[in-house]
Parts: sequence; structure tokens; C-alpha cells
Amino acid sequence: MLAGCHTLVEKPLATSVQDARALVDTADAHDVTLMAGHTFEYNAAVRKLKEIIASGDLGRVLHIDTARLNLGLYQHDVNVIWDLAPHDLSIISFLMGENPTTVTTWAHHHVGGRHADVAHLRLELAESGTYAFVHVSWLNPQKVRRVTVVGDRKMGLIKYVMSLMNAARLGIGAQSVGLCEAAYREGLKYAHEREQFGKPIIQFAAVSEMLSNMKAKVQGVRALLYETARFVEVYKQYGHISHERSLEAEERQEMKFYNRLADGFTPLVKLFSSEYANQLAYDAIQIHGGSGFMKDYPCERLYRDARIMNIYEGTSQLQVVAAINAVTKGTFLEQIGRYAAESYTEAMCPVVTKLKELTVKFSEMQARVEAGDKEVCGFKDFHARRLVETAGHIIITYLLARQAGEAEEYAASARVFCKLAEAKIAEAYTYVMNSTTEDVALFKAVENEV
Repeated sequence: MLAGCHTLVEKPLATSVQDARALVDTADAHDVTLMAGHTFEYNAAVRKLKEIIASGDLGRVLHIDTARLNLGLYQHDVNVIWDLAPHDLSIISFLMGENPTTVTTWAHHHVGGRHADVAHLRLELAESGTYAFVHVSWLNPQKVRRVTVVGDRKMGLIKYVMSLMNAARLGIGAQSVGLCEAAYREGLKYAHEREQFGKPIIQFAAVSEMLSNMKAKVQGVRALLYETARFVEVYKQYGHISHERSLEAEERQEMKFYNRLADGFTPLVKLFSSEYANQLAYDAIQIHGGSGFMKDYPCERLYRDARIMNIYEGTSQLQVVAAINAVTKGTFLEQIGRYAAESYTEAMCPVVTKLKELTVKFSEMQARVEAGDKEVCGFKDFHARRLVETAGHIIITYLLARQAGEAEEYAASARVFCKLAEAKIAEAYTYVMNSTTEDVALFKAVENEV
């Protein structure tokens, strides 16, 4: 702000009223915007609930109840209220269009440290005569994200648990795929134009390999996006039909089937597309060399834009938390089995054969992790990303192999991505199969550092 820049601050804005006022005063003095990262005010479900409240369908709002609970994600510098409650406070204020006038808090620390890990807040909103109750915890065995609004006519409920944030994940996934495409196009264009040692740099093996990998990732993650969108659309259509008539038993089963796929694939597409957006933006700048770092070329902006993709609407780490259930419950493995049973062109047979070998490794990794987690709690969490990414690499390669049967232009990308997948899975397989339960404590030791 001192440099005249608009500033976005992660919640909470500050850890004291004095610090918050100082930040606001600084923003006013320099005529810049200071904004706290209350991201759920832009969440589709929260906005829909505000719309329902405004329409009067719920009647007069009697009270609001929220819960934001998880296990073990302790912070060393603030308590659970500062860490989790800002989201709920911003949602409540956003829904009601007013700020609380009084707040009563109970909080207690049960496990280590000096910071409270469980808290209950009671808020009074004088203008509307509404009360709100907020429960936050680092010490709950279930991950819960819930907002309930009780009116004198009806009740409104949002469960924006990670597994239900399908629309938001799809939106960021599509945005990330678009950025991937733009980064690839910019890199390809410059590689044709830029000459070095008397020939375009695209003719150098290092650059052509980079661009081939970029193209395979773009086409692969786009295929994953379309497949995920199909799952979500079928599930949502059954939801619309259920409002008009009762679903038949077969329809209910199919709705549950696609709901499971949507809950597993939406965090997967968000994870891969946003990470690839960052990778491809990085590679585009690398192809440009020093010029790509300058604002003269679009890839400089793409690199800045890409960085938010794997942060908002749930970081990549949170997408893994959401997607790991599809690994442990067998959703991914079952779907991989369905892909394997499909028919492929003769040219794709070597790719499919390799994928079946990689699927065996994936099953071995899953069994190893599940056995380790029975010995030491946290072993599954430690290896969760390796399992989720392994499933993703196999799924994306199958989707590219399928598309290669429909259009020849995907054949090369299917073979390229298969090589990338094989290398990534080999790395993950080696790590998991050689890991011991002692690794959990080894990597948790850093928690004691200050």
C-alpha cells in the first residue's frame, strides 16, 4: 500500500483491532483498495442462499448456525477463532447485510500449545433481531463445513463441504484449462518466430520436447474437464427431475453413481488443471527467455494469473483431501476399470497395455498405504497426494487414448502423456513402497519448530 498498490490480505485481516485500523488508515491515506480474502462471499452456494433470504421464501430469519470443523490442522501463531471463524463471520454478515453488534465467545485449548482449539461464538445482529451461532474446531474427527439458516417459514441449508463444491471446482478448472491453452499458444508462436544459430528455436530438441509435453498436458486436462463436466451434468439433471417427480429406483442408483464420480473427479480436475496452468505458464516464459519476464509479452501476465488458480476455491492441498476419498473408497479404481474395458484403436493398444501395468502399481500403492495407516494414523494423509496424482495420470491417459480413436490429432499427445505418467507414477511408486510408518513422525517434526 505504501507503494500505491491495491492489496488483498488473507483472512484474518489482522490479529488485533489496532493493527486492522492501522491497515485501513494506510489504505485511506494512499487512496488504494484494501480487501480481506473473504472468498466465500463469492461462492455460488452462499450467493444463492442470500438470494433466497432476500426473496422472503424463508420468512424472517430467526437464527443462523454454522460449523467449520476439522482434525489436526493446528496453527502456531493464532487460535482456532482467528484461523477458521473469519469465513463464517463474513458469510453471516454477507447474508444478513449487517455486522454483529455483540459477540459472546467460549473457547478452550485441549491439546498442546497455548491457543484455543475449540470455540463457540454467539453473535447478535440487532438490526434484524437475528442471532447467529458459530462452532469452530481443530479437534473434530469429521471435516464439516455447514451453514444453516432458520426462518419462521422455511429453513435454508448449505453444506459446502469440499465434496459438494463441484460447480466452483469446475469453474476454476475451466479457467485453468483456458490459461494452459493460452500459455501453450504463446510458447509455440514464439518458438517459431525466435531464431538462434540460424534456425527457429522450435527445432532444438529441448524446446520441441517442452512444447510437446505442454500440448499433451493441455489436451489431457481438457479431456478430464469434459469428462468431469459430463458426470456433474448427469447428476444435476437427475436432481432437477427429482423436483418434478419421484425418481425410479434405477434412476436413484444412477444419480448416486454419478454423484460419487462428480465428488471424486471435480477435485481431481481442479488439482491437475490449476497445477498445469502454473507449469505451462512457467514453461512459456522459459521458452521466451528473458523477454518472457517483461510485460511486452502476454506470458508475463499469464504467469501472474496462473498463481491464483491453485489457491482460490480450495488450494491443491485441499483438493487432495477431497479426492483421497475416491481413492480409498475405490471410486477411481472402479472407473479406471471401466476405461480399461472400452475398445481402443490398434495404435493405442501399447498405451492401454502400459496403463494396465500402471494400474497394478496403483493398486499396490493403495494397499501399502492402507496397511501403513492401520499401523500409524496419518500414513494415508502423508501419501495422499501421491495416490491421487497417480490415479489422475492413469485416468487422463485413458481419456486421451479414447479421444485418439475419435481424432488422430490426439494420438501423439496420448503417447507423450503416457510417458509422462509412467515417469511420475514410477517416482510415486518408489517413494510409497519404500516408505515406512516412521516417515509420519519424521515429517511432522517440523511442527515443533518456531
